[in-house]
Amino acid sequence: MIATFVVAGAREASAQCVAPGGGPTTRLYANAAEGDLYSPVGISMAGYGGRDGVTHPFAKSIGGSSGWMDRPNVKAVTLDNGADRLVIARGTLVFVSDILYAKVIDKVCELSGVDLTEKLWLSGTHTHSGPSHFYPIPSLFGSAGFDVYDENVTQRIADSVASVIVASMEDLQPARFASTIRTPFDPTDRVTRKRRCESNPATKEDRVFFARIDREDGSPLAALMGWGMHGTLNGNELLNSDAPGAAEYGLEQTFDEPVPVLFLQGAGGDQSPTPSQLGYRDQGQLEWLALEHGPRLRELWDSLSPSSNLTFEMVSKRLPISREAISYEDGEFGYSTYFGLFPKDGEFVEYSEGAFYCGDPNLIGYYAQYDSIADCNNLDTRLRDGYYGCMIAGQWVPFWTFFIKQTQISNVRLGDQILSLMPGELTSPLAAYLREQIADEAGWDPQNIAAFGYAQGSQLYLLRPWDWVQGGYETSMNFWGPKFGDWLAEQNASLAGQLTTPADEDNETGAPPPMVHPDKPADISTELEKGRRAGRLIESPAAGYTRMESVELVWNGGYTGVDMPRVVVERQGEGGPFAPYLDRTGRVVSDAGLATRVTYTPVPNYDERRHPRPRRHEWHFTWETNHDDPAGIYRLRVTGKNYNGASVEDYEIVTDPFELIAADTLTAEVVSVTPLGGNVYDVKFRALYPPNPNGWRVRNVDYAPFEAAPARPYDKLYAEIQLQGGGVKAVEAYPADAEHWASPVVLQAGQAPVSVSVPEGGATDAYGNINGEKSAAYPWP
Repeated sequence: MIATFVVAGAREASAQCVAPGGGPTTRLYANAAEGDLYSPVGISMAGYGGRDGVTHPFAKSIGGSSGWMDRPNVKAVTLDNGADRLVIARGTLVFVSDILYAKVIDKVCELSGVDLTEKLWLSGTHTHSGPSHFYPIPSLFGSAGFDVYDENVTQRIADSVASVIVASMEDLQPARFASTIRTPFDPTDRVTRKRRCESNPATKEDRVFFARIDREDGSPLAALMGWGMHGTLNGNELLNSDAPGAAEYGLEQTFDEPVPVLFLQGAGGDQSPTPSQLGYRDQGQLEWLALEHGPRLRELWDSLSPSSNLTFEMVSKRLPISREAISYEDGEFGYSTYFGLFPKDGEFVEYSEGAFYCGDPNLIGYYAQYDSIADCNNLDTRLRDGYYGCMIAGQWVPFWTFFIKQTQISNVRLGDQILSLMPGELTSPLAAYLREQIADEAGWDPQNIAAFGYAQGSQLYLLRPWDWVQGGYETSMNFWGPKFGDWLAEQNASLAGQLTTPADEDNETGAPPPMVHPDKPADISTELEKGRRAGRLIESPAAGYTRMESVELVWNGGYTGVDMPRVVVERQGEGGPFAPYLDRTGRVVSDAGLATRVTYTPVPNYDERRHPRPRRHEWHFTWETNHDDPAGIYRLRVTGKNYNGASVEDYEIVTDPFELIAADTLTAEVVSVTPLGGNVYDVKFRALYPPNPNGWRVRNVDYAPFEAAPARPYDKLYAEIQLQGGGVKAVEAYPADAEHWASPVVLQAGQAPVSVSVPEGGATDAYGNINGEKSAAYPWP
């Protein structure tokens, strides 16, 4: 029997679930876990309205996905000190819906018998390239960016999240914890930049929360970090974690062992990731961002000294939402005319159940005659009550407003810090207001308060009143008008005050229980589809590759409703068996990382043959090797599932071995010859990797993909000075900096140099790659 989910006393928990904690306070114990997020290829991706994509049974109102850049995942951390437990989890999701949160709590209880009511912080990273169908927006508005709600998909997403959470609660081990809130974090906009129009102050919520969790022996266990940053670098058809996931990857790459890093989205409602100024796009931009910002994030980790003692607490409350609760006065938040069609002249109709698409650009032009102007780049204009230009009044469609009439707020205390969690797309001005309110309510140091959005549920964009009436996209994606953001912040600040008392307050509010969709729609077909020729190769890897070339594998697999194939790169040991190839962090190189990509093609496609008629399901894996992948003998191992018409069966493919060898595509060059006086000269050299305009791997973070990128010097470089009369003087140069070799050259009496060059094979980088051709001759000065 599944336990009933409780949030802050909303309804009684089943006796099958037991809340953790309640014992004497002990030292800190912790664990971390990672796993797959349910994201079948073909599913539409939540975030962008009207998104194009493939036709697929898992996509309804917007186009479907056709593969992934990095495998969508779930990460979770559990903290336990005997007296209490806190679980922090995040998924590759645009946000968390109230329904999804409730289902995760229930599933955790079913799997473990643990009730995580008021003990779970569940966050979406806010990638715009994660799975959809878990937000109960009306089907009519599915094209707004969330597609239709589907009960079965939502449950499967919840199941995948819950399984990782349960894994994080197992095998808790002695741990140490330290955290900080730093400001300013990004004053020059290297990481993020303002995305909302001129109505916002020039300043952004420029704060970072960072936590370090060690094992008792000092080895890294996990990291938590959060700031405001939309996940909007990519808008293609491939599932991916976008900028938040790239930030995680960047820090993970600084460790010598696998360390889960959790990005917890902050006030990202008005902050976009700063794109690469060097021209990297799509997957290349993610790796560039990771390599660019990873070292700086590692500095935050290194600055902290963790302790084995940590006090923490979480408080949550469910809120009923109505215009009365928000304290709208009579005659506020309503409409005086709808295109002049109704109501009668002089009549004002209140939005009794919220409104949607306010400040709609298709309507607001009409309302300009009433001095209601949506131009958020002009501080002298604003929307006027009665003429907000809302496309839909909630009372016109009361059958779907159930999901905007309730929400959940939470606050977490970690040591001397308060972390406030808001159910929506928190914007910078509202985050600042929230922190001010908490500081006043709780008597707390404002420096030790951080605000987060995209957690526990979603009421879409959350803005201050003056910001809301400036209009724009954020205003249109809000249900309860200009007063809602401040009201929600004030409610959360009041709740935060409970963190300063020893009492266990009763947070019963009379709000509806955690959401259950009244109709439980299931628009996504659960019917399986037979895959033809599953497990058969279409294109095998070549017999050999040079570093920086791409290894390709194409095979027939299963229908995406059952198959999310896993591809592992294996490398042969010294004369021994094959084993998974591990990168420098100890992670298996597979379809899950940024070095690889997986795409999918149904043959014939779903425009040509409708689901669930049988077809081939063609999967394509690409591993773009880089300059630092070890030379050796490799192979690929694929495991997946296929429906054969009667049952689901496993399949496995192991390719023939192939060799990866060092590259001879470096270009060596003489950079300069500088006289130092007398017969002494300083000669500088460098070696360049070829440009990579059509790939995505980054050779050097300081150089564009269409530029030749300098290799890091290694050991000696050999050069030759051509002398008059045909003689040659050999030169050995040594690493001088991150890009150059240098050599002091002393000429003997009678030596008359003509030019200097690097012979074939004279330059070697740190990984054994060489220049395959002699460099151009550099004239001697």
